[in-house]
Amino acid sequence: MIRTTHRQTITMNLLNLPTIPTFRFHSSSFGFDYAGSRKPTPWGLDLLASFTRAENGGVTTAEQYYVGGRGLRQLNKSLSVFAGLSWARDPFSGFENRFIVEGGVEFLAVDTEHNTLSFDVGLNWTSEDQIFYLEFPIEEFTRTVDWFGGLAGLKWDWNFSKSASLTQRLLYYPNFDDTSDWRVASDTAVTASLTKLLALQFSYLVRYRNQPINNLEKTDTTTKASVVLNF
Repeated sequence: MIRTTHRQTITMNLLNLPTIPTFRFHSSSFGFDYAGSRKPTPWGLDLLASFTRAENGGVTTAEQYYVGGRGLRQLNKSLSVFAGLSWARDPFSGFENRFIVEGGVEFLAVDTEHNTLSFDVGLNWTSEDQIFYLEFPIEEFTRTVDWFGGLAGLKWDWNFSKSASLTQRLLYYPNFDDTSDWRVASDTAVTASLTKLLALQFSYLVRYRNQPINNLEKTDTTTKASVVLNF
């Protein structure tokens, strides 16, 4: 019998520490995340949305937006096909808009009481409005770049106690048009339940781009301390 799970999570980030040259005591940060999930029976849906903003001495040092959705169709107990669409904005990483259309296969390798491990692999099309700056004359302009690529990822959930869990999401995005412009994203989180509805969460996000836009930093990291509402 196929199990049905409907789950929604709202996360209020109390502390965001993005990668910045100098972190001052009077820095401020704010973030908000939403995740909704319905396991396929046989149709499923995953929804994600996030916002992060940080300031350092009154100067904005990070501003990130993300909205995405993935629909799934279960073929058997372990195998599903998926199609998804996402939008992101991160001017400090060099892009005003990034749209990704994806499709592929998801394989559920482990599904026990304490561990869940799945792998996904597929193809995608990306359109990115990249931001560039000229030193003389001082000018900012955008250039739209499209490419065909792939994706490979894993998701691991480990319930190591009745009230605590560890999650790991890892994604690799190769660019088939420019093989040096590949990206990796990692999201590691530890969650401790306070009640059936409330939990505390500490997470560490890493975004790496081998060929950054406009010669920006290759690696971007964010540390979050959050209150989570599950319903």
